[in-house]
Amino acid sequence: MKKSVIDRIVESYARKKAVRKNIITAPSIDELKDNCFNRVFLPGCCCSDGTAANLFLWKGNGEDLMISFCGGGVVTSREDCRYPISMKSFLGNKTMTYAANSGPFFDFAFFMLNKNQGIISPTEENPFAGWDKAIIPYVCGDFHTGTADFTYTDQKGENQIFHSNGYTNFLKSMEFIKKRWPSPKRILITGSSAGSFGTSALAGKISEYYPECQNIIVYCDSSYLKCDRWKEITEELWKCPQWISDSVGSDDLGGDWLEALYENYGDRLKILYSSSTKDGVLARFTHYIHDGTYQIEVDPMWFDTVREGLRDRINRFSEKGIRISYYINDRPDKLSGGTAHCISQDINWSQYEVDGVTNAKWVYDAVNGKLYDVGMELL
Repeated sequence: MKKSVIDRIVESYARKKAVRKNIITAPSIDELKDNCFNRVFLPGCCCSDGTAANLFLWKGNGEDLMISFCGGGVVTSREDCRYPISMKSFLGNKTMTYAANSGPFFDFAFFMLNKNQGIISPTEENPFAGWDKAIIPYVCGDFHTGTADFTYTDQKGENQIFHSNGYTNFLKSMEFIKKRWPSPKRILITGSSAGSFGTSALAGKISEYYPECQNIIVYCDSSYLKCDRWKEITEELWKCPQWISDSVGSDDLGGDWLEALYENYGDRLKILYSSSTKDGVLARFTHYIHDGTYQIEVDPMWFDTVREGLRDRINRFSEKGIRISYYINDRPDKLSGGTAHCISQDINWSQYEVDGVTNAKWVYDAVNGKLYDVGMELL
């Protein structure tokens, strides 16, 4: 596919700046450099477009480990495969549904634009800055849970192969992570947006790699998408492992996976969930899933769908005795007209307060055994 001038400029900038200053390719997982993200390629694994898949590792204190799942859209049909995320599509308000690879554009968007933001930040305001970190890119459109290869027709009418290999890439990533950090004292498993879905689906599996660790926090940030086809998508399109698709039973996939996580591992894991009240990005994708229309400025009815869905999930969990700690905010999002998406990846995550508590403090308190809810009255 011929790249636009904008995409070529972004890739050039990423190569010159992001790769040189913030990212290096590690010779091995045992030879990680300090103060940068070390790219490690995953043998036998690929992104959705067939390019090489990789993992990013940050060398920290050697005792505390963060495993973070990246986000970036979702593929719910073969049609969606035609619309990868790009700068040209973003600037032109074109349909974008997923990140196709972890190449230079990913480096630019994730590490350059977000290098000093949120939970993976190396800045002193971040209480997790000194932790070891494993960042799993999101490059298969399947919430990190797929095992399928299938064909689709691209925008030029040509047949292409889509590799929905999120779960395959996850397993290989865990081989590397476990070898590099065999016995951490504390583990934080987290993800935002699509990465939040992956976190809820796979955190239990990660805990099985570390049976001796007694302090494991699971933090999911912003994963609600209403769709009545999730069962079909997980079974037939992504071909998730059966134990993942078997837990799908409603139009709230994120809720189903959180419920299964609690039922299977709840005595061992402390589970956190954060969201804004009318998440603009989740509303945009909910709108797209339901009628195929992608709009930057979202119809307010879809904000209500997200808000009502979040309330329904919380009520459902309360009735079933599922114990999850919540952080709810209503920080505005001017782009969508709703509220902000993914506070854990936000530049203000250590400053913005709800009821006098920042999201950073709330997560760090949970790691240290203090669990509580914030902002519930906003719902």
